[in-house]
Amino acid sequence: MYLGGGGDEFFILIPNCTESMCEEMMTEIRESCENYEKQFIQLSIALGEDVKYNLDGNIYDDIRCIEEKVYRQKLLDKKSMKSSVLHTMKKTLEEKNMETREHADRVANNAVSIGRAMGFKMSELDELELTAELHDIGKITIAEELLLKPSKLTEEEFEILKTHAEKGYRIIHACGELIDVAKSVLTHHERWDGSGYPLGLKEDEIPLMARIISIADAYDVMTHDRVYKSAISQEEAFEELRRNAGTQFDPQIVEVFIEYLVQ
Repeated sequence: MYLGGGGDEFFILIPNCTESMCEEMMTEIRESCENYEKQFIQLSIALGEDVKYNLDGNIYDDIRCIEEKVYRQKLLDKKSMKSSVLHTMKKTLEEKNMETREHADRVANNAVSIGRAMGFKMSELDELELTAELHDIGKITIAEELLLKPSKLTEEEFEILKTHAEKGYRIIHACGELIDVAKSVLTHHERWDGSGYPLGLKEDEIPLMARIISIADAYDVMTHDRVYKSAISQEEAFEELRRNAGTQFDPQIVEVFIEYLVQ
């Protein structure tokens, strides 16, 4: 297990420990920091874990895996200096189109709820939330007139809009240590039947995080007013998700998502 915050980093080596045991310990440490009586400063800590089941493999690969988890957590921690990177990117996108910030927040909340329902680990939920927050970040490179166009896009305009997935990948990849997030942002418009973009991936070739974002994203677009369309009801959105399950969306995740929303 790895602890980092404020420039100080520590490793805790625990023999005969499982992932669930690590997560329980990290939860206790985080709660202790949050409940600590502080007068002048706010405590900030990021934690990550990795379990090595045998002596094979390079220990530095495990360390890199842990550091990536910690980096994602620091981006999401509002008290962390690294979160300013995420805030700056989101602010830039918000200046182009106000609805994108609110949209990203709703997609993130729904995506994380799906992840919890699917039994995701703490680090996986961090990755999912960060992917949802940044899934449209490539749109900062798209002209505002195109993003806010009230009428149907021409074929040429739609091709331009589609480039936001690849551009988002490049932006996030340039930040370093977020390769999995970047891949999911790149592929969140892929379709279950392989007819999506930009790579034409299908079924399990599409990263799991991207499949979840695709559903949460589509649901939010359907149920909220946009400059080019009016919102539909939740029931109508459910019907549309089910109608496209197995073609556009992962059918299992569609059912998990709908079951979560109707609880």
